[in-house]
Amino acid sequence: MSAESPSPRLAAIAAELRELEEHRSRLLAEQAELTRRESDTLPLTGPQSISTPLTPDQKIALFLSLFACRTDVYPRRWENTKTARKGYSPACRNEWVRGICEKPRVKCTACPHQAFPPLDADAVRDHLTGRHTIGTYAIRADDTCIFLAADFDGPGWRDDLTAYLRASSNLGLTIAAERSRPGRFILTGSANVLLLPRLADSLAGRMEVLRLAPLTQVEIARATPGPGFLERLFNANFPVSSTLTPRLGDELIERVTTGGLPPALARTTPRRRRDWHLAYADALTQRDIRDLANIRSLDTIPRLLELAATQTSHLFNANALSAPLELSRPTVREYLALLEKLFLIELLPPWHHNRLNRLVKTPKLHLADTGLAAALLGLDAAALKADRSAFGRLLESFVCQELRRMATWAEDSHRFFHYRDKDQVEVDVIVERDGRDLCGIEVKASSTVTSADFTGLRRLQAICGPRFKCGVVFYDGETALPFGANLYAVPYPALWTT
Repeated sequence: MSAESPSPRLAAIAAELRELEEHRSRLLAEQAELTRRESDTLPLTGPQSISTPLTPDQKIALFLSLFACRTDVYPRRWENTKTARKGYSPACRNEWVRGICEKPRVKCTACPHQAFPPLDADAVRDHLTGRHTIGTYAIRADDTCIFLAADFDGPGWRDDLTAYLRASSNLGLTIAAERSRPGRFILTGSANVLLLPRLADSLAGRMEVLRLAPLTQVEIARATPGPGFLERLFNANFPVSSTLTPRLGDELIERVTTGGLPPALARTTPRRRRDWHLAYADALTQRDIRDLANIRSLDTIPRLLELAATQTSHLFNANALSAPLELSRPTVREYLALLEKLFLIELLPPWHHNRLNRLVKTPKLHLADTGLAAALLGLDAAALKADRSAFGRLLESFVCQELRRMATWAEDSHRFFHYRDKDQVEVDVIVERDGRDLCGIEVKASSTVTSADFTGLRRLQAICGPRFKCGVVFYDGETALPFGANLYAVPYPALWTT
């Protein structure tokens, strides 16, 4: 048998070494998990410490057990002493190897010579001995994460850490404390942590809650959010253009049924997105809700969420939700409050000329994401195309949520309401800026607009006088059209284009 040429043989050796490394990583991960289970001293619950001396191999096993994450790749810290820039990037065997690595001319993401070493005992040993500093990619291949890292800094770090340890203990969470680099901490979750009944410390003044809403259409397009639509709205800046915008048609339905939750957007087919939405709703209503309340019959909450989806963009009607579930209206209100805490639904309060009456009138109910709402209703793009009434309701929620998400990056303060009077004249969304100026928005699923579509906006304009800055009727048209002083019909792409 003739000998192999050097190049194929080297490739075969490299492939075999990679297989061995992957097998070694799996064995180390299994060893770490077994060590964690069998040792009572390694996992820390509350402000305890490890009293038993650890061997180097035990320390490595402890590290891999506490920070179980992706093992096929890991980030390594870098620092540029000339520019004072620093950060983390994926570790690569070929980094700066002459003749192979072409940085900075070729970015790592586009390099054909990527060779990511696994996160194994050797990488951890180099980290613990100070040869280099590594991080972890916490989200694993199955979209799960089993640990949360928190950093504390500032003069009150000891008190903050003590409160954090106490809260974690009350919630039954395993925690380990370590002196490390100074920084801040991020606590992520699917519910408002300040509303957890078992939280022993209020953390008042030491925690800021930042809600990460589903992505806007601007963000999905990977564009840079700017002043955008809200600024144009309050400036009544919708000039008639000679360049016509193509009607969206089926594309608008697709945007509504897809929604803005990032994991759903990563799914490439409508069926996979629907399955993810349903699994997401099931996980929140069956698991996370246990942290908020003690509910005897957990199967009631998923059914209530499905009923709420049928009421999206409708006035809140406790009877319509309580009767099918055979629950009292107060109980339904309590359960809906839990769904609000889980960021699954939102109530849009009513606007009235007399501010004192706002809270005693009927709000509108909106699902927080229209992709989730469509999945709960069992409606895909084809079904919505045939059922224009259902599409209109979801479209109103879609526009309302887009506006609310845009407001999160605006400099001014915006509040959102709806308007409906005793004559059944209504405005779908009212935007109030800094408690003074007002704009009204109506949502239509059709490709044509008539003067009658502006009835509610004209009523609002008459009531508010100078405070009213602009009224818009969204439609699936080709260009903006004026319908009176500061009243416009505007195509939907104006929401996400400049």
